[in-house]
Formats: sequence, structure tokens, C-alpha cells
Amino acid sequence: MDENKLYLVTELLTGGELFDYVVKRGTLGEDEAASILSDVGDAIRFMHDQGVIHRDLKPANIFLIDGVAKIGDFGLSRHVGQDDVEEEDLGVGQGENITRGLGTQLYAAPEQLASDDYDEKADVYSLGVVLYEMLRPRFTTAMERAACLGALVGARSVDGRAALLAKDATFAGLDEIRALLARMLARGPADRPSAADAAAAVERVRVRDVVRALKASNGGGGDTVILRAPNGDVRVYSDSGEFISEVKKPQPPAASASA
Repeated sequence: MDENKLYLVTELLTGGELFDYVVKRGTLGEDEAASILSDVGDAIRFMHDQGVIHRDLKPANIFLIDGVAKIGDFGLSRHVGQDDVEEEDLGVGQGENITRGLGTQLYAAPEQLASDDYDEKADVYSLGVVLYEMLRPRFTTAMERAACLGALVGARSVDGRAALLAKDATFAGLDEIRALLARMLARGPADRPSAADAAAAVERVRVRDVVRALKASNGGGGDTVILRAPNGDVRVYSDSGEFISEVKKPQPPAASASA
């Protein structure tokens, strides 16, 4: 202890960065990518509930330990509506993977790059880029990456974006993930899901195989499977494991202020 110094004790994340992990693996399977996105999505949902935007989500700021993904580097985080401190021009070339006052160019949402007023939906876009990169084989050049993402973001509608993804063999058979990506990478923030909705969509993908296993172990009887999610929501799945509907857990009434 030292009264003149402040010590911070942080967790040792021995699994390293997601960036290095993806580079080493080349590409991740749907289950592993969904697991990582679920962890990060839950963390971002919690941040957004507190009114905080991360603003620099990327594989280099996501860390792994014992099969769990965690977010790091909150140096650019801010509260929604908080004014930015004026940043000097760093003289960075277009497309370079460098962090600036508004985030990292290769992962920042269009409204961030345009320095428009933006909110927590910017994090959802960045997370969508991370998901895209986890599933797709690595690009050979930065130009190829920019062209592929540019075409997706430039699509006029969610359906148009989903159609482009469907043409990529990487996403063959990944219907739920493809639909989620098409929304997360929308140019307009209003067209993107919230972090909570994205995390819930990924959880439904992860539960699908569990439902199928349950049906198989029970001899395949019945038409539906009903499960309670960790947050208390009740979800209904078809016998093939496809999500049908859910009933949200009732929220307690807000405490009234005492006189």
C-alpha cells in the first residue's frame, strides 16, 4: 500500500486476443463464433443499459480466457450524449487499421466515420463486423475486405444485404446468423437490432442444437420444446430446434420515490 499511488488489479486473460486467435484458426465455426458473440453481446448490452458506448469494438479489444470472451480497452468509451474531446488529426491513410478518437476505421459505424451524432447502435455495427470476420476466411487484401463490406453496408435494404450474404458460400446453411448479420451491418442505426436483441438472437442459435438433442433423447415425441433462458424468459422451439416465440420475464415495477 502506498498513499501516494493508486494500484489497479486486473484479471489476467491468458487466452490472448480474439484477433490472434482468428488469425491462427483462419475461420471459426458457427457454434464457436456464436458463443463468442453471445459473451460480447451480453457485455455490450450491460454497458448500454448503463448508458455507456464502447466505440472501439474489434477483435484486438476482445480477449479470451477458458472459453469465455471478454471486452477490454475502454479508453474511447463515453456516455451517450457526452461530447468528444477535440482530437488532433493523426494523418492516417484511408483504410488503415488504427484507433482514432472516433474508433477504429475498419470497424467503426458509418455515422462514426462521418462524425455524426451517434448512439449505442454504433457498437452493434462494430460487433457485426467482428462476427463477419470470425466466420469468413481471411481476406487476401485490405481492398478485398473494403469491397465486400462496402457492398453489404451499401445494400438498400436488410433483404438485399441478406441476399448478398447468401451468395457467399461461407454463410450457406447459416440462415439465422445471416439474417442477424444483415441487420447488424445496416447503414442506418435505426435498422440495426439493439445489443440485447442481437445477443438473444445468437442465444437462440446456440440453443438450437440443445433442443435437437433433447428431442432425440426423448424419442422425438411432441411438437415443441419449451426452455427457460438464463434471464428468465420462456422460449418455445420447434422439434427441429427452430425458435418459434418467447414470453419475456415480467419486470418488477419501478420503486416510487418516498415522500
